[in-house]
Amino acid sequence: MPKSHPMQSHPFRLHRYSLSHVGALPALASNRLLGFAGASLVGGFLAIFLYEFFGFSIQAVLLWYALNFAVKLPFHVIAAKIFSRTGLVSSMIIGSLGVMLFYWMFYLLDGTSSIDPYALMGLGIFGLMIVSVFYWSPFHIDFAEFSSKKHRGKQIGIFYAAQRLLSVIAPVAAGWIIANHGYQLTFFLGLVITGASIVPLIFLPKFDVEYEFGFFESIRELFSKQFRPMTVSMMANGAENIVGVVVWPIFLYQVFQGDYVNIGAFTAIIVIVGLALEIFVGKETDKYSAKKLLKIGSGVYALGGFGRD
Repeated sequence: MPKSHPMQSHPFRLHRYSLSHVGALPALASNRLLGFAGASLVGGFLAIFLYEFFGFSIQAVLLWYALNFAVKLPFHVIAAKIFSRTGLVSSMIIGSLGVMLFYWMFYLLDGTSSIDPYALMGLGIFGLMIVSVFYWSPFHIDFAEFSSKKHRGKQIGIFYAAQRLLSVIAPVAAGWIIANHGYQLTFFLGLVITGASIVPLIFLPKFDVEYEFGFFESIRELFSKQFRPMTVSMMANGAENIVGVVVWPIFLYQVFQGDYVNIGAFTAIIVIVGLALEIFVGKETDKYSAKKLLKIGSGVYALGGFGRD
């Protein structure tokens, strides 16, 4: 539950050049969009990097992602207890440092480091665990607090559109960078951009929460009758994301025979087509029953996913 919403966290918050004058939501959105830009440069080709690293074994890649997921799972409640004490801004900064650790380790992994590659990979997984458990919950809590209840749909729409724009640009840029300079530069850029994303966080207002549930109580609540449908839905969404993040890029890698530029360009085209369809469906909801469109759209989306896989 919320505990306090005191003054700005940054000691120079009243300086005329302070980002605090921009507003809490734009600062939070700037942080996420910068982080998303860094992740988009790396994420679309991470599965391909691992596929090549493991000697073109998709089983090894899937095992890596499974291990990555399993490591995170037990620490969410512990992290919630920690950011209840440290505050949401501090937690998001810690999470951002975690993903920076991941980029740094994989930057070294693709280089000529004398450190054991599996040690670097282990530290990278640790970094992803840190960002997963310390960043995402505080981000969503802050977004709910700082966005306008009256205009939240519009604000989410603008934010989502900006992410979509980055989803078009990033794969093309990443494909060109990898083709001409290798993976190292993408990991380095991810590191730098994520570091820049921390700056807006410094100017956010403090908003503290208290997480009251224990570990087993959290599990019970997660699968309680009240939250079970949402839990199952999110689990299914996660499974779909695994296909999109792991299987789909490797499939494109095989189709385009390792041509990173074409992989990035085709990925961008898919995003553009999907965005156009979303705009069309969005307009149609004003004319027809939203429930019927949701049912039809879900069926078409499922068939499309099946066809893509």
